[in-house]
Amino acid sequence: MRPLRLGPERCRSSTGARFELADLRGADLTSTDVTAASMTGAVADATAIWPSGFDAAAAGVLTAGNDAPPLVPQSSHDRPR
Repeated sequence: MRPLRLGPERCRSSTGARFELADLRGADLTSTDVTAASMTGAVADATAIWPSGFDAAAAGVLTAGNDAPPLVPQSSHDRPR
């Protein structure tokens, strides 16, 4: 699986970026303005790279262990039929 990389051209929190329940393990968010993004319940690990000065825990991001399984789909559209 390729790491998620979100640059300023892909995500600007001023547009109401929502990362609730997102799997951000391995994500590189260094070029992303996440100051106003909603991140409650998102999951990250030690490989996630945050913008300088960003406090992921204070933003509601949960820390996953190295052996944590992928997140379960939260939408009926994502579930196998």
